[in-house]
Amino acid sequence: MNMRIRRPRSLLALLLLLSPVSVLAWNGNDGHQQWQEQRRQQDERQRHHEERQRHEAERRRQEQDRRRQEQHQQFAREQQWKQEQHRQWQERQRQEAERQRHWREEQRRHQEERWRQREEARRREAEQHRRWEEQRRHDEQRRRWEQAQRWQGGSERGWRLGQHVSRDYRRRHYLQDWRAHRLPRPRHGQQWLLTGRHYLLVDRDDGSISRILRAYR
Repeated sequence: MNMRIRRPRSLLALLLLLSPVSVLAWNGNDGHQQWQEQRRQQDERQRHHEERQRHEAERRRQEQDRRRQEQHQQFAREQQWKQEQHRQWQERQRQEAERQRHWREEQRRHQEERWRQREEARRREAEQHRRWEEQRRHDEQRRRWEQAQRWQGGSERGWRLGQHVSRDYRRRHYLQDWRAHRLPRPRHGQQWLLTGRHYLLVDRDDGSISRILRAYR
């Protein structure tokens, strides 16, 4: 009888002993789950943080790429602008050289034209001077002839071959420029005289006439 009563008491005591252990076990399981949840949340935060860092790094990389691309484009535009400026400078230099060449060519043509005009003026002046000299000699010869005619009584002699002309008359009517009158070359010891309407080829020594030509005025 006494033994039956002790068993329930022992069982109750056992249950009483086991209850704190169960509570502790239960509390231990709950704490582990909380730790796991905290660890999960921490890992999640770490993952989000790393994700943000990765996105930020990607954004910075894209920004750097964009800046490098803009710098490259800016450099390319500057190079293109410099090349265009250099091309325009070369074109201006070419045009200036062409203008200088045309100017020199124009100056050369003007100089050649001025030289040609001066030469033409000198030639005309020389021709006028030659004609003036011819006219002067002709007038001088005419004056001498008229003086001789007045000295001989105002009429020209009737010349004939073999006739002798005085030394003084020969001196006054000597024709030095016989080429200008298209006369043949006189032989050695002979000379031409212009007596007005006649050319006389006479001997230098005795003045005898060997040829008479009509002088056409």
